[in-house]
Amino acid sequence: MMRTTITLSDEAAALALTYANARSLRFSAAVSELIVKANQKVETSKSRNAKRVNGIRVFDIPKGARTISAEEVKAFLEDGL
Repeated sequence: MMRTTITLSDEAAALALTYANARSLRFSAAVSELIVKANQKVETSKSRNAKRVNGIRVFDIPKGARTISAEEVKAFLEDGL
């Protein structure tokens, strides 16, 4: 285990402290756990073939996924459903 000193923003420190208290962890253990979880989410996102095209995040859809028509998109944008 590495011992180091880091500087956190007040917001990050408060979030880590809340996380630590909710799980009965030491502050440093909570920060370590949060960093590992954040990295796992990044790796999961990469494994879904997500990429950016012209600033828009795109990904491959599963086989057999239903096609959504332009009319359905328009109705959703108008009605929210």
